[in-house]
Amino acid sequence: MTNTVSATQSSSGMCLPLPKRLWWPWTESAERVGFDCVFAISTTTEATLVLSTSGTFRIWLDGRRLSFDVPGLPTWRTVCRIPTALVAGTHRLSIEVDAAGQEQAYLVGCLDWEDGDGLCRLATDAAWMMSRNPAAGWALRALDDSWRQAWAFDGVWAEPWGMPCNAPDDWCRLTTGWQIMDEEQLTSSVCVHQGLVPKGGRAVCSEEGVLELQPVLPFAPAPPAIPQPRPRLEWYRTREAHSLVNNSWLDLFEHRAPHIVLDVGSETFARVQLQLRQGGPAVLALTTGESRNEVDRYDRRVTDVVKLENGETFSTSPTGFRYVKVTALSSDGGPVVLEPVAVQHIRYPAEARGRFHCSDGQLNAVWGASVRTAHLCMQNEIWDGVKRDQLPWMGDLYVEALVAYHLFGDARLARRSYSVLGQLGPAPSRPLAMQAYPGLQAIWRTAGGDINDIPTYTLWWLVGLADYVRYSGDLSLVRDLIPELVATLQHLAGRVEPDGFWRAHEGWDLVDWAPLSEEERFCFTHLLACQAMGLGIRLLADVGRQDPDLADAHARMLQAARRVWLDRSIGFGLSHHTNAMAIRSGLLTREEAEAIFSEVLSKDAPVRMTYWHRYADLDAAMRVGDVTWGLDYIRHHWGPAVDAGYTTLWETFDAAWLEMPDPHAVTIVGSEHARYGGYETSLCHGWSAGPIPWLHQAVLGVRPAADGFASVVFSPNLGDLSWAEGVVPTPLGDIAVKLTCGEHTLQASIFLPRATDLIIPDQVRNEWELCIERV
Repeated sequence: MTNTVSATQSSSGMCLPLPKRLWWPWTESAERVGFDCVFAISTTTEATLVLSTSGTFRIWLDGRRLSFDVPGLPTWRTVCRIPTALVAGTHRLSIEVDAAGQEQAYLVGCLDWEDGDGLCRLATDAAWMMSRNPAAGWALRALDDSWRQAWAFDGVWAEPWGMPCNAPDDWCRLTTGWQIMDEEQLTSSVCVHQGLVPKGGRAVCSEEGVLELQPVLPFAPAPPAIPQPRPRLEWYRTREAHSLVNNSWLDLFEHRAPHIVLDVGSETFARVQLQLRQGGPAVLALTTGESRNEVDRYDRRVTDVVKLENGETFSTSPTGFRYVKVTALSSDGGPVVLEPVAVQHIRYPAEARGRFHCSDGQLNAVWGASVRTAHLCMQNEIWDGVKRDQLPWMGDLYVEALVAYHLFGDARLARRSYSVLGQLGPAPSRPLAMQAYPGLQAIWRTAGGDINDIPTYTLWWLVGLADYVRYSGDLSLVRDLIPELVATLQHLAGRVEPDGFWRAHEGWDLVDWAPLSEEERFCFTHLLACQAMGLGIRLLADVGRQDPDLADAHARMLQAARRVWLDRSIGFGLSHHTNAMAIRSGLLTREEAEAIFSEVLSKDAPVRMTYWHRYADLDAAMRVGDVTWGLDYIRHHWGPAVDAGYTTLWETFDAAWLEMPDPHAVTIVGSEHARYGGYETSLCHGWSAGPIPWLHQAVLGVRPAADGFASVVFSPNLGDLSWAEGVVPTPLGDIAVKLTCGEHTLQASIFLPRATDLIIPDQVRNEWELCIERV
């Protein structure tokens, strides 16, 4: 049995293919897995094999066992580069990988070589063959019937493994192949620690960024031993466990060894690259952190300890950070000299078509920080944050997707994220070959059947899917996800009790990282379930499906909600969270919503909440027309962060933290969730960018009234601003708005595509001098 694999050649403007991650299905246990392919080349050349694997591995080329240096880090943490010579003709590459105690034995890699016309690549993909526990000597024989085509999924960024260190530059395109990389050299040092000067310690950063560090005796003999078996399943916890080993070991040397801390200048998602000029072999520690104190004090800060020879390079795994700390622990006796540290920024290549500018400079700064935050979190999917989790959490995605539509007019990553998360929910699991992201299925597919294992996140998936259709006009995603949509609605209906109330008796009823009572959580989740059920039923109707049982369940839910709301005197006794949800749910009349807002939300009580819910408060203000209150709310809760010079927006923030000696070390989260306190609070969190859609909708007044912006409502409101202008991207073209408050008149100009229908409320026509232009 043979299967010839084709190599791909690069040419001008063409990218080489990203390797796929080959997995042995974890439904069938295997201690070892063999991977095999046959390929042909047209010229004699030198080649490099680049591999990352679940465990130790063995390689044969044309039946000849290859020897190679074992990397100092585990094979799941770093790639192994193996040079080899190839002659023109047909070859067979055979690789045997140990599972190393993991459920997923995997291989991801490529064989790269030059020929006369450019770079060629043989990448791991579905054309390879695989077999579990192959008999000894299998690489010397023809494949038998126990071999089958490989399961090839995701790519070089695939949960629960993540990208290894020292990966080729083009792997930074991640799974989708969309990302681009921009490299810069760091020259700005914010801390130069000489180490034990009496023992000869010294550290210097030149104006060009060359680092020279003299370690002190006794030298660290070698980096700490990181066990080959992965300690935890999720990638960010694996990375944390890896760093804990390194940082505990570093405690022995931290104060006596010289180090230099470099400032990237702003938060980034990137990887760091070191190259040793002289002093090798040298042991170096490379640490990244989002704040200055984090790189010095936090025991879970991201750290790699490596040993380099002169001329060797080390590249970290991509992560979120601003500061880079380089520590020299040993050398050949003389100083360690490093080339300028390189940072390779990884970005989603989308142009920010959406814009907003106004008479308030602080609001403009909030807009800019929101743009940077959201863009950084658009990576393999739309992630919650770029440092801690690097995962698509549905509650975060609900806000972040709205930001992406308003900022980029680009729904590709949102589409991928909703597809991935939809398959993690109540629907029966698809066959492995049909799963969008099987690695995430392995860590998040739970018996409870909820997305991210959180019942409210299953509800937000329905709300977000409806938003996707409204903003993109793309129903094909709903058609692709009909099994998931139907199963989710049935799952939702199955939790409606005889009294009409929706209750999730199992799972985490997360509303926000806030100390809400059980009653408040129940009220919030029932209101959200009413909204989600209605939107899901409408999506089914859009693709030609009706379900009377779902409609009946929804009607009973609405009746129950009205009963409880009237019994509670229109919610005056409940929290910000529940009252904002009531206003946003559409359950209340305009008069009821205005009464709740006036009596409860408008007071802006000092409630502990994240930026995720602060967007909900803003949305509630827009729905009752109090834009001035919303502008003040942004100034009060987002303004201090940008005034303090933060380049991205945090997961949660309180202006009182600025009075603390270390704002990154505090958090709103209570002791029951202490793991997410202190330095684990994300300093670049996409859900904090909610001012972007709000300023477009509430101030510029542009909201879609039909799917894909086929029709828009134009209802501008300057609040206390004297002028504002901006651009709202849509699938049909950009909509530009200019608003001015004159001495006696309000003037509004809107420029919109010819194919877009425009709806202008009578109140707007009465209050504004309008200029409408079709472009």
